[in-house]
Amino acid sequence: MSKRILKQYCTKNFRKIRHRKGFGVHSPFAYNLITKVIEETYSYYAYQQIEEVWHTRVCNQLTQDDFQRRKPVSEKYGRLLFRMVNRFRPDIIFEYGSCWGISSLCLYLGNTRSQLFCADPDTRIYNFSKDVIPSDLQNIRFFNSYFSEGLLECLKFGTPDFICIHRPSDIQEYELIYNRLFPCLGENTVILIEGIHSESRALDAWRRFISDERIRVTMDLFDLGIAFCDPKLNKQDYIVAF
Repeated sequence: MSKRILKQYCTKNFRKIRHRKGFGVHSPFAYNLITKVIEETYSYYAYQQIEEVWHTRVCNQLTQDDFQRRKPVSEKYGRLLFRMVNRFRPDIIFEYGSCWGISSLCLYLGNTRSQLFCADPDTRIYNFSKDVIPSDLQNIRFFNSYFSEGLLECLKFGTPDFICIHRPSDIQEYELIYNRLFPCLGENTVILIEGIHSESRALDAWRRFISDERIRVTMDLFDLGIAFCDPKLNKQDYIVAF
C-alpha cells in the first residue's frame, strides 16, 4: 500500500471517530443535512431500480479497460447523489463526467421533474451512458463535450441550481471548472465536486474556490466536497465523516 493511500485510509477512519452524527455542528441547516441526508441509512424507493439497472445494463457490459478509463459510481456515493437531489428538488441539474450512466440515473430519480443535462468529453462513456438510461425517462439530455461547452448548452435552458462534477481525467481541469462556475452561481445553487483530495493541486484549487464570499457553506467529505451559495447562511466549512 502506497504512503498516499495509507494516509487517505487513516484520515477517513479518523474522521469517522471525530466527525460523525453532526458532532460539534451548531448550525441547524448543516446539522439536519448531515444527519438526515448525508448519513441517512433509510432505504429509499429508487434504490432497487438503480441496483437493477446496474446489474442488467452496466456491470456486465464494462471491460477492464472501461474500469480503468473511469470508475463507476459507488453504491454509497450514488445513493448520496439521489438523496441530495431528493432533498433540494432542483429545477435544473448539470452533471459533468457521467459514471457510465449510473450517476445520471441517481441524479434523475432524486427528482424526476428536474431537467438533467449530462456532459462528457469521452465518446465511449457518453454513448454508453445514453444507452443505460431507460428510454421512458424524460427530461435528460446528453452532450459529448467538455465542461465549458456542456455548461453553455445547459444555460440555453436555464441556470442550473444543482451541479455535480465527477473527477476529471486531467487534474488541471479543476481550476478551469471553478472559474467557469462563478458566473453561474445563484442563491440556491448546490455544488458537488468529486476528488477534492485526489492530489494536492486538486485540494489547493478547492480551497481557493471555497474562499470566495459567494460560497457560504462547504462540507468536506474527503472524497467529495459540497458547496452552498445561500447568502443567508453564515460562512463555514465543515468536515464530515462519509
